[in-house]
Amino acid sequence: MDDQFRRNSLQFQGIARFPNVIGVIDGTHIGIKAPHEHEEVFVNRKGVHSINVQVVFDPFHRIIDVVARWPGSVHDSRVLRESGLFELFEGGHANGYYLLGDSGYPAKRWLLTPYLAPQNATEEGYNRVIVACCVLHNICKERAIPINGDDDSDDEDDNADDQLAQGVQQPPNVAGNRFRDHVAATYFRP
Repeated sequence: MDDQFRRNSLQFQGIARFPNVIGVIDGTHIGIKAPHEHEEVFVNRKGVHSINVQVVFDPFHRIIDVVARWPGSVHDSRVLRESGLFELFEGGHANGYYLLGDSGYPAKRWLLTPYLAPQNATEEGYNRVIVACCVLHNICKERAIPINGDDDSDDEDDNADDQLAQGVQQPPNVAGNRFRDHVAATYFRP
């Protein structure tokens, strides 16, 4: 496992300047027919019946973790919290390595997420790297330019605005936020 973590982290370092990242996590909603039992729990925030599938992929286009058992109404952060992946990282079995996630996830010492409202140039730089990678990725996709870390998924972006609109704001994670601040200050100074 350590060799694979090292390979993944070196590849991600080359792609996005994030150190020791071994995967990127997000949830995607797979549409389903309305079930006969407990139909309402399968309706996602867009009003569609779905299964919320958590996927983690590595920089080589491989899915390295998948959880496909939660109804569409369940938020990405809960799917993660109830997963074996959460236990792996919280249990210290991947010390020194990180996942990248969107703002639908809480900041943790092992899960780097963007700042919702950057307060200074360092925080803006940290977020800008994420955005720049996404823009470059989309340009390459539109022009059929092969790239490392290519991902064809059509993901649902669970952002903070959606959480606030639903009244599902994440509790502040002081340790995770401090660690994100440390990463931003160390690697993304203006």
